[in-house]
This record gives sequence, structure tokens and C-alpha cells, in this order.
Amino acid sequence: GKTFTIDLGGKTLTGRTNIKHGNVTFKNGNIVGGNLQALNVYGSLESTATNYSVVTVDSDVTVTAEVFGVCLFGPVYNSNDGYGAGIDVKGTITTTKNSSSNEGAVFVSGNLGGGKNDETQTAMEVKNFVNISGTVTSASDAALALQGSATATITGTLTGNTGIAAKRGKLIVKENAVITGNGACVGNPASNGNGTELTGSAVSASSTYGQKLTIDLQGGTYTSAAYTILNNAVDDACTFNISGGRYESTKSGDGIAVYARLGSVNITGGIFNNTSNSEATLHVGCPTAATDGLQPKLTISGNNTVVKNNASGNYTYGGKPLVVNMANQLTYKAVEISGGKFYYRDPSKDDNVAEPNGNFLKDDFSVSGDETSGWTVVSAKQN
Repeated sequence: GKTFTIDLGGKTLTGRTNIKHGNVTFKNGNIVGGNLQALNVYGSLESTATNYSVVTVDSDVTVTAEVFGVCLFGPVYNSNDGYGAGIDVKGTITTTKNSSSNEGAVFVSGNLGGGKNDETQTAMEVKNFVNISGTVTSASDAALALQGSATATITGTLTGNTGIAAKRGKLIVKENAVITGNGACVGNPASNGNGTELTGSAVSASSTYGQKLTIDLQGGTYTSAAYTILNNAVDDACTFNISGGRYESTKSGDGIAVYARLGSVNITGGIFNNTSNSEATLHVGCPTAATDGLQPKLTISGNNTVVKNNASGNYTYGGKPLVVNMANQLTYKAVEISGGKFYYRDPSKDDNVAEPNGNFLKDDFSVSGDETSGWTVVSAKQN
């Protein structure tokens, strides 16, 4: 395929543009989609294909569409195989209309990798990519719908009902990314086999497709008036790691900064804050997880992990507002803390019905500090 740079000269390109082989960069102008979509990129059937079809939206380009700003597919829209397709957003993408099936302003087809083994899905993740360093806004869907096997690397600003909705593939968010979910709080959305599940979260993971998903949140700022980070992807489908960034739920009622609802979350760094006196800043499990025999776990470590709850007043069930909690229905130790600093409540005293002494700390760890200075989790070997 050939490489093109299309200088729009300050003009507007109208309609749907399909890129089936080649590398195209749009610069200096506007693109307005037709029939719900603006730009579509199609990959190759050849597993060796690299940069087979790539579209770049340069920093001086604005793309506007009703539902889909840019879509990534295999050789045809419903292909389960596809390699070498790429999206690079340096400019601005805005979608204006809610879709009937809840999609994304930047969309990776859920057909990619469907029914394939982990090895094949990983190969597709290496060959297919989405890079967003610009700004993506969806009026009422997800800003990014990572439904299929591709690697999405985010350093820009994403805003939508759900900032990022992920089901398959690999997601990396880092540096100064800003991810915002502004929709209604929906912790248990209806399963959607033909689109995203909107939750109001900044990042939401689902295992509706039951296949390989990796989430790596290395940095950035994440905000919502709901469950800011929500993992509804079960453990055999999803690996979910948080190593940096700032996470805050602004919902004063039942907001949670990180909710490992059906699947586990491993935290090794980051600043986490909540303003709820009825929910903890970090929470794991729910009645559904217990009923279905799932065992989500929340592991917390790292010298750069800080957990707060800034709610006014006391916790609904007594004492200071919670920083860490687990669902009462869980009958195993679902929280394990081996590092971090916690404010407003001693994490070793938080509610844990599976441990009679209420201790979330990993064996051989203890806390040092007080309510004024906060509590630091340290190894007993350091004492």
C-alpha cells in the first residue's frame, strides 16, 4: 500500500472514507462523517502484515460523526481475523448521537479475535493498534470501545458516558492522559453481545466476549460520578493492573474509586480518593460474584500507593468512612494489603467478614501511624 498525506487546506471532507490498504494522514481541516461513520480502517488476512492500513488524524484535524469517528476492522467489517490495521489520533474526534447498541467514538470491532485462542489474539494485539494523544469525546457512548484484539495506547483526553469500555485486546493508559466517565452509575449493566456496556465509569472492563483482555493503567487522571474503575471481567478473561495515576469518584452516595466487582485488580501505585460515606474508596466483590463462585481479589502494595476517603461525617454503619472493603457475601480473604499509605481509617481495622480480626493485611505486615499523619503499611521485618 502507498503512503499519502491529504492536506484538506482548511476545508471539510464530507462522507464515509474507507482505507483498505495504505497509510493515510489527514491534516489541516475537518472531516464530517456520513451514515453514522467518518473513517474506517481495514486490516489484512496475512498474519505477517504490519502497517497494512493506517489512518492518522493530525493535530489540526477535527472529525465529527454521529456514532463512529474512526473504526478498526479486519479485511471486512465482520472478520474474526485481521492484522496490520492502525488508528493514530493526534487531533479531535467528536460523536454526537447515541447508538442503539452503545458503541464508541473510536471503535475496535469485537469480531477481531472472536473465537481465537490466546496465541492468535496476542498476535493480533501486536499487529493492530490504536494510539490516542489527542481528544476524543462521545455525546452518550464510550469515547473508546476496545472490543477486539488490538493494543490501545492512550496519552490524550477521552470523555464519554464511559471513558473507555474494554472487552478484548490490550489497553495501556499512561503519562498525562485524562479519562472521564460522565454517564449514570450502572454497576451491573445488561450483557450486550453487540456493543459496549455503558457504566458511567472512566474505565470499564467486561468479559461478555469471554476472551483475552489486559488492562494496564500506568498513569493519568481518572474521574467519574460513578464507579471510576469497574472490573466486570472475570479473572480467567482479564488481567487488570494499576501502577500509577489519580483516581476519584465524585459521587457522594455510592461512588467507588476502584471496584473489582467480578474480577481482580492489582494495585501497585496511584492516588485513590472517594467522597462516599456509604462505600469504600476501594471495594471488591458483590453478591453475584459469590453466587457464581467467582473469587475476585484486590491486592494493594507499593510505596507510591495513597488511599483516601474525603467524605464528610461518619460511615453509614459506624466509624470513619471506609478506605477498603469487601462484599459481605465473600467467604475468603478477598483483600490483601502489603504496602501503601491510607488516610482517615486504619486499613487493618476495616470490615472483613472472612477474617474475624478484620485484618486485610498480608501475613507479616502491619501498619504504622495515626489518624493525623495517616497509616503506612510496612513489613513486620522492618519493625
